[in-house]
Formats: sequence, structure tokens, C-alpha cells
Amino acid sequence: MFVQTDQLTLTLKAIGELDDHDVAFVTTDDAKKYLKILNDKQKSEGKPYRPYLDTLKGVHPDLLKLLENMLQLNPYQRWSPAECLSLPIFDNVRRVKLERPAPVKMCLEVDEDGAYDFK
Repeated sequence: MFVQTDQLTLTLKAIGELDDHDVAFVTTDDAKKYLKILNDKQKSEGKPYRPYLDTLKGVHPDLLKLLENMLQLNPYQRWSPAECLSLPIFDNVRRVKLERPAPVKMCLEVDEDGAYDFK
């Protein structure tokens, strides 16, 4: 039995069923099994792929594209900030002349290997 407020359960309720690309980054068998169970539940409830996009009527297509790519479950498919900002919808607010790369790469503890103990 899954807790209904589990973050992954809530995420899947919003994004609908997953495809193979969504879970390609998952490496542990237990995690794959858990995702399959959750995904099968989504399918049995008839959730289409990306149902939240269907609820956003009258939204500019570039905003939908931005939202869909920012909410990718697979971090390797998720857009970077630079990719997000490259959409034409930001052309009127960007000041390209003021943009410059950060002098150093941010490294947060959460991004380090072994930051979480899932055992």
C-alpha cells in the first residue's frame, strides 16, 4: 500500500503515466519495481500521458513547452536554465548583454554521490 501523499505518487498524479525515457535514469531494481507499480496504477486509472497539459487552456504554446520540459522526471531530459531562457517568450525581458556564466560551478551537498542513504 502506498502513502497517498508520497511525493512521487503526487507527481505521477500530475504528469500521468511514465514512458521508458522517463525512467531510463533509474538504476536500482527496487526503484524500477516501485516506479512500475506506480505507473501501472496510473494506467489502470486511465491517466493519459501529461494530463496537466490538457487542463491549461489558452496558454501560449511556448509556455506549455517550457512547463513540460521543466517538469521532466528524468533529470537528463529536463531542460537547463539556459535552454528554458532561450524560448522566444523571454526575448522581451532578457538582457543578453548582462548575462554571463557563473565564475564557478555550484556544487551542493545534495548533488554529491552518496548524499542519500536509501538502504
